[in-house]
Amino acid sequence: MSLTALGSFGMQRNIIPGEEPIEDAKLRDVIRTAIPLIVHMLEDENPNRSDALKILPQIAEYEELHNEIGPYIPQITHVLKDGDWSCRSNSIKVLTQLAKHKEHHDTIRFGILPIINMLNDGDPDLRSFSLNILSQLVQHRVLRNAIIPAVCLITHILENGDSPHRLHALKALSQLMEHEEPRDIFPLSISPWFGRRYLWPYNEDSSGRSSLLAIISQIAKHAELCDVIRPAVPLIIHILEDENLSRRSDALEILSQLAKHKKLRDTICSAILPIIDMLNYRRSDALQILSRLVKHVELHDAILSAILPIIDMLKDDDSSSRLHALKILSQLVGQEELHYMIHPAIPPMIYMLEDEDSSRRLFALDILSRLAEHGE
Repeated sequence: MSLTALGSFGMQRNIIPGEEPIEDAKLRDVIRTAIPLIVHMLEDENPNRSDALKILPQIAEYEELHNEIGPYIPQITHVLKDGDWSCRSNSIKVLTQLAKHKEHHDTIRFGILPIINMLNDGDPDLRSFSLNILSQLVQHRVLRNAIIPAVCLITHILENGDSPHRLHALKALSQLMEHEEPRDIFPLSISPWFGRRYLWPYNEDSSGRSSLLAIISQIAKHAELCDVIRPAVPLIIHILEDENLSRRSDALEILSQLAKHKKLRDTICSAILPIIDMLNYRRSDALQILSRLVKHVELHDAILSAILPIIDMLKDDDSSSRLHALKILSQLVGQEELHYMIHPAIPPMIYMLEDEDSSRRLFALDILSRLAEHGE
């Protein structure tokens, strides 16, 4: 049966990959019998090679037939070196489908190196395709171990690739970090990239910013990687003003995580001024950030430069702003030498003892009581 006939045979039975299983036993047997013939067409110089590769990804989607293709993975990975872009592209699609099944992992991992080599391919579309396929294959442990050596090459794309390729590289790295400890895979060479403003994906696909935050979030958990993450602090501050609430929240969590590392507090301290400026146009977000950072005494001096605007927020119409302002004062009141700076907050806090929210009442009462203990 020819490739055209095989395709027509399937269409007559309304077989759509990825939807219903192949229930027609006759059709299933025909396709199974045809697989060796299709794979035979993958040989070099075969005029039907491209057409054969268009069919295999569809067959690989079927639960009943992927095992029939598995033995031919070496022939499929050989096509990754083909000079025709469509052949390389379709061979990767076949491997992606087969990678969903553990029984094929040991064989597929031998095809990872050709995919990694495509990161240097002259065709920009193929480089993007390679990054995409690697980001999918890292979900599988056996394959992930074969991909980790490519991290340096992927980070090189972050520095030297164009905008679309940097985006794909970010996605690949973020996927990898969902499964592996950053300290085990992340090269120190990434650090300079964080500091190059013109490479920050401010105006690129929003998913690029999300991927970047995912990478930074994983690195931020490890004190030994402080020097790697330090250049990223200005970027995190910038994303605190992102139009997307989820990314702003992620950036806040990262900044709070970084503040736990003493080595980074001097860097974060220098970044507090832009956060204070946010009080003029995004006060609730700015107060929420400061209420997290004020937990660290080393950052108090920088935050105190905004003490009067913070106290003014006790009278703000926004209830969350009032609560965050109270949280900040609750931390600062722990230092007796700062009490005189908190004095202007006493009248609004007395008024807040009748606030409708119990948490705000309790915060106000606690601060007033601690001031009273020292005769304030």
